[in-house]
Amino acid sequence: MKWSNLEQALFSAARRIPADDRVPLAFEKRIMSRLSSGGAKDLISMWAAGLWRAAGPCLGVMMCLVVWSAVIEPPSQDHLALDLESTLLAPLDEIGEIW
Repeated sequence: MKWSNLEQALFSAARRIPADDRVPLAFEKRIMSRLSSGGAKDLISMWAAGLWRAAGPCLGVMMCLVVWSAVIEPPSQDHLALDLESTLLAPLDEIGEIW
């Protein structure tokens, strides 16, 4: 179907719809003027508002992590030292195999 035929069909269908009295006078002009007078957006205030909205969920996640870290049993210091040593010396083991 050609675009011009479709456009004419849509226009004729829209013209057949009776006008509605519930719509206030010059409603579309008020809406269009409000849209065009949106004004410049203040990016700093938008950024600050977004950060304030994110503060609550971040606080909730932090509190959950605090409770979780208080509930779990901390590993022993000897175990951490062995893990650190094996992690740091692992590349040296691979170098010895290459040479």
